[in-house]
Amino acid sequence: MNTVFPISIKPLLLIPILSLLAACGGSGNGGGNKTSSYGYNLSSATSSSGAVNSPSSSSLVPTSAPSTKVTNIGGTFVAKGTVSVLLNSAGSLSIAQQSKDGMTLYVFDNDDAGQSTCVSEVCVTDWPPLLADENAIAVAPLSIIERSDGHSQWALRDRPLYFYSGDIKPGSLIGEGVGGIWHVALFEPVTLSKSSLNADDGDYFTASGKLTVGTERLDRTGFSLYTFDNDTTDVSNCTGGCLTNWPALVADENDKAEKPYSIITRTPVGESASVKQWAYQGKPLYFYVGDTAAGQTNGKAISKWHLARPQPTQIKSNVALGSLLTGAGLVKAAIPVNSIEQTNNVPKHGFTLYTFDGDTAGVSNCTASCLLQWPALMASSGAVPQAPFSLIARMEGGNQWAVNGKPLYFYATDSSPDDVNGEDLDGLWHVARIPPVAADSSGANGLLFTAHGNILNESGMEDNARDGFTLYTVTTDAVEQSNCNDACLATWPALFAPNDATNFGDFSVITRTGGAKQWAYKDKPLYFYSGDTQAGDVKGIGGNWFVAKP
Repeated sequence: MNTVFPISIKPLLLIPILSLLAACGGSGNGGGNKTSSYGYNLSSATSSSGAVNSPSSSSLVPTSAPSTKVTNIGGTFVAKGTVSVLLNSAGSLSIAQQSKDGMTLYVFDNDDAGQSTCVSEVCVTDWPPLLADENAIAVAPLSIIERSDGHSQWALRDRPLYFYSGDIKPGSLIGEGVGGIWHVALFEPVTLSKSSLNADDGDYFTASGKLTVGTERLDRTGFSLYTFDNDTTDVSNCTGGCLTNWPALVADENDKAEKPYSIITRTPVGESASVKQWAYQGKPLYFYVGDTAAGQTNGKAISKWHLARPQPTQIKSNVALGSLLTGAGLVKAAIPVNSIEQTNNVPKHGFTLYTFDGDTAGVSNCTASCLLQWPALMASSGAVPQAPFSLIARMEGGNQWAVNGKPLYFYATDSSPDDVNGEDLDGLWHVARIPPVAADSSGANGLLFTAHGNILNESGMEDNARDGFTLYTVTTDAVEQSNCNDACLATWPALFAPNDATNFGDFSVITRTGGAKQWAYKDKPLYFYSGDTQAGDVKGIGGNWFVAKP
C-alpha cells in the first residue's frame, strides 16, 4: 500500500514553459519544446499559476541505496526495500512510500549527466524518480543528483534512476527500449551506439555516464569504445604511451561485472597502485584520445584497433549436460509475425542456445512455424564474427549467428535461463556448444556424450564418419594429459580439436605428444572406440575405459 504525502504548492519562480526543455520520451535538439513519442508536451511540472511545485524533504523515508541483481537482461540495478518516489498529479508534486524491493531501475537517454529532464506530469507518472533522503550517502558507481524541483535523486554514474510504471513485479523489464530512449540500468558503463549520433558504423559499444578518465571524472556518455589486437584474454598490453592515446575504461572500486563483461586488474607502468578496467568477452575496453565528442569513431582507422561490437553469446555451466552456449544480455531474435520475419530486441541473458540437424552448413532451414518455436539469434548491424562463430544470411533478410557453421536458435518453451527443454527434441535439436559433443540418453547406459558435428581427424580435416558415436575416457590418463599413443590410439582414436581451439567451460583443449590438439571433459581426454561401428554402440566399456558422461 502506498503512503502519499501531499505537498503544498509554493511558488518558486515564474518561468515561461517554452524555456523548460524537459524531455520524456521524444526527440529534438535546441529550441522549442520536445515532444514525446506518446504525444505529450515535455515541460516542467507547474501549477495552474505557472509556478514550479516543490516537494518537502520532510516527507521522505530513509531509502537504501540501489542494489544489484542478475536478470534476463544481465547485471541490473534494482531498488531495495521501501523507497520514496516522486509523483505528479495534475501539476501537484507528492512523495509516495512504496515497496519496490527488487524492482528494475532505468536511465533516460535525454538526461544529461547530473540532471533529470523527466519533470512533466506524464513523464513523472510513467517513470517515477527514485528519491534519496538527506542522509543518503552514495558510493561510486552510484551518485546523487539535485533535481530542478529541489529534490535529491539516486543516479548511476550521474545518470538519474527511475522506475517504470508498467513493470508489474520484481524482475520485470517492460520499460527496456520504450521510445528507444529508456533503458535498464546495468552493471557495466556500456551501451549500444545511437544512430542519432552515428548511423554509418553500425552497432558498436559506447560509454555511459560520468567515468574516471585519467585523473578526472568526466561525462563520457556516447563516446566510442575500442578493443586492441595485441591484448590477450583479460590482459591489457596497452601501457605507457599507448595508454595515453587509448585511455582505459576504468571500473569503480564497487563495480561488479556479469558475463560476458569482466573487470581486469592492470598496474600502470611506473606505478605500484593497480587499476581496474572493464573488458567484454575477455577484451579490455578503451577510449581513443582522438575522439573529442560523442558519436566520433576516429580510432577505427588505427591499425590493430577496432570498435567494440556485440557478440551476444556466453558460456554457461550446466550440471546435467555440461557447458553450453547461451544468450548474453539484450539480444536480437527473429520470429515470424503475420508470416513475415521480424527482428526485435529481447532479454535472453543466460537462455540456452540450440542448433538444428535439419540445417546445412551456413544455411538455416528453420522458417515459418519452425521459427515461431525456435527464434533465430540475429546479428547487429556491423557485427564482426570471430571463428568459430560466423554470420549466415537468412532468406528473408538479416544475418543470423552461427557456431561451427551451425545457425543458433532459442527455444520458445524455455521460460527461464536454466531451462534446456529443447535438448534432443525430435532427435534433431541440441544445446549449442563449440566442442563437437552432444548428450544422448537414448541407450541403456543413461545420459552419455557422443560426437556431434565438425569432427576432425588427426590431420585437422573434417571427418564426420563417427558423428553420433559414443565418447569414452580412460583412468590411466593424467589430468589434461593423454597417455594413449601408438597402438592404443589406433584402437581408441582421439576426439581431435582444431589448432586454434580454446577451452570451453568444463571442456578443455589438451596438447598431445606430437602437437595435435584433443578435446577433454573435466580434465579427462575424450576418445572413440574403433570397435563401435555405428552410432549408439557402446562396445568399449570395460577395464579402465568408461563412457564419458556429463
